Amino acid sequence: EALDYVSERLRRKEKHLNLIVTGEAFSCLHLNTTNYCSNISIIPASPLSEKEMTHLATSAKKAAKKFNLGADWINNRGQAKAEKQGYLSDVVQESLKQKEVIYSSEALVLYAVDYTYALKSKLHEMSMVGRDSPPPSISSIEDTVTILHKLVTKKIRGRPVKKGYLSTHYPSLEMSDSTLLRVGATYEWKYRKRGISGVNDEWLEWRREGRLDLDFELED
Repeated sequence: EALDYVSERLRRKEKHLNLIVTGEAFSCLHLNTTNYCSNISIIPASPLSEKEMTHLATSAKKAAKKFNLGADWINNRGQAKAEKQGYLSDVVQESLKQKEVIYSSEALVLYAVDYTYALKSKLHEMSMVGRDSPPPSISSIEDTVTILHKLVTKKIRGRPVKKGYLSTHYPSLEMSDSTLLRVGATYEWKYRKRGISGVNDEWLEWRREGRLDLDFELED
């Protein structure tokens, strides 16, 4: 309802905005891995003019008041993050090429962020968790596996994603083999086929061949 409200206000001003959604709203509105999101982090598909920024900010503020939302329920944290990483133009280009529409109206279209970028971001976050820190949450792993499935089915034509492919895309977002193994094992358990290849996964190979039929947890 809040998005419809913002869209209607933009329509009255004869504006049309194309935005890319990342972060929490990407999981909620597109992956459906959660039923609730408190904010929508956006990346403009093209630079917004001062008037467009003003109209969007004003509409978002009025929607926040009308629907009892947080002041920053629409924010540009996704844009700031990609810009800091040096990948803003790549993310925009790949997201538009992907053409996965989350929301569409006369005045507002929301696209899903590039699956490769979303996956690399998740893998990087999980890989950076220290040994003395809590392990990744179940919801975080579920999000990562769901993004991987989107990538496999939508962009890789059903084949497992190669580690080399992930390494060469958004390369500064580093990932560990242990994280790839954990996500790969969860993917195989959920979808009954491989989602990642090119990692030293002898343990998983044993299970595929029937040489191991025990449910051990992978450890770092």
